[in-house]
Amino acid sequence: MGLEQTYNEALTGVNGKVDFKTDRWGFILPKSEKQIVAAQDGMTIQLTIDKTIQNFVEDAMNQVDEEYSPEKMLVIITNPNTGEIYAMSQRPSFHPSTRVGLTENWLNDAVQNTIEPGSTMKIFTLAAAIEERKWDPFAEFQSGQYTIYDKTIRDVNRTGWGRISFLEGFQRSSNVSMAYLLERMGDRTFIEYLKDFGFGEKVGIDLPNEASGIILDINPSERLTTSYGQGSTVTPIQMIQAATAVANDGKMMKPYVIDKIINPNTEETVEDHKPEEKESPISAETAKQVREILATTVTSAPGTAKKFALSGYSVGGKTGTAEIPKKDGPGYLSGDGNYLYSFLGMAPIEDPQLLAYVIVQQPKLEIGQYGSDPVAKLFTSIMESSLKYMNIVPENNESSSTVPISEFIGSDSSSAIEELREQGFSPVLIGEGGNVISQYPQKGTKMNKGSIVLLETNGDTTLPNFYGWSKKMALSFKMLSGLDIRLNGDGYVTEQSLSEGAVISKDDPVVLQLLTPADLHTPAPQDEEKKRR
Repeated sequence: MGLEQTYNEALTGVNGKVDFKTDRWGFILPKSEKQIVAAQDGMTIQLTIDKTIQNFVEDAMNQVDEEYSPEKMLVIITNPNTGEIYAMSQRPSFHPSTRVGLTENWLNDAVQNTIEPGSTMKIFTLAAAIEERKWDPFAEFQSGQYTIYDKTIRDVNRTGWGRISFLEGFQRSSNVSMAYLLERMGDRTFIEYLKDFGFGEKVGIDLPNEASGIILDINPSERLTTSYGQGSTVTPIQMIQAATAVANDGKMMKPYVIDKIINPNTEETVEDHKPEEKESPISAETAKQVREILATTVTSAPGTAKKFALSGYSVGGKTGTAEIPKKDGPGYLSGDGNYLYSFLGMAPIEDPQLLAYVIVQQPKLEIGQYGSDPVAKLFTSIMESSLKYMNIVPENNESSSTVPISEFIGSDSSSAIEELREQGFSPVLIGEGGNVISQYPQKGTKMNKGSIVLLETNGDTTLPNFYGWSKKMALSFKMLSGLDIRLNGDGYVTEQSLSEGAVISKDDPVVLQLLTPADLHTPAPQDEEKKRR
């Protein structure tokens, strides 16, 4: 299934064999030469999936699953600047080898199933209106209901909030505000924008059996309901692709999960997948305006996304509550909790480094709980952990002590080390010195003074003192150095198997022991015993 089905031929190796001549009893004949054909390993497929972020997703989904027992969940985490999928998971799920947990659905819901997206679609209705210069945030409309021919649509509270501005209408997720936006820009123009965003056709992700969804636009009422995410269907991966245009300053990136395909027998890179930009319907200025408005859904008093705020990071996004079509007939399910709740969000909102689409379908809600509660728990837990893991400096920590990293690739390592030390950083050299061929973090990353900066050069590497390094930094050192570094645990390094200053080859393993901050500060059992005494 999945990637293993698509790339089965490449993944499958070739058995080796030995040819030789024997007599009738099986004994090798004298002077008979053996002809040995070596076995060939199958290709190594290296994914864009980040194991740590994927673990954050799995842990959060397990907790929400236990608390709310929803019918379905889906989470996709992406780098909007490249289209790389960092994490993707769903519930129900099953083990592909043992089939434990297999239900009636064995599809990858991110690409093979379609949904009605609900109000998250309003992001793209807004973007189209801004690009067409038909958006006036302070113009007013009468909320509550809107009639077109024989169809009347209503806001979520049925009566509306009186006469309000378009900005407040978006913050409150008013369906009626979308109707008046279509009047301003033209509903056929809006549909063309959706097609340009990639809806209604496959994005071309490197996963099998992708669905395309259907954009309903035969009559005006269909175009109207599509503007707030009802009727028309999309795939979650289409929503991610379209949202990259908003997060990435108008540049729409094709999502992908395969980074490289390597021939392990020759170490040759057979395929090296690079970020692929698609033609986008919006400009950088439009994308910036949309992000600013998305941020207000979290920060404004009438905003529907206040519970999606992150600790230390600005965030923007749009909530969605979509009706679920009945399986056995026309119409939609009704009743408390019988909806598909979602959030399409990005952070930090000024320059998004992560884009997330979170879906929870039909959670079991108790009195006083809302469908957005489990969605918010997933989003905030995953995003806060992931941003910290990626060394994105929290905004409330930004001060004169944070400095953007300069570009050192091509520079002499000695001068680069001196400059970094003058700026208050802790440079670590990988290699013997000379010109810098790679660095981590990359140019422009804001770092606190005292942070480690890795500079890669050619030659043998001398081991540094890893004590206190984060797992992310240790993994980056491993990647740049090519050394056999093995990490046990999570958190920060507390021990290393080879001492600082050792010069080792790539065949010598180095074991790093890590502990989380909680484990570091957990008293030993004997200390607890002393306290009780």
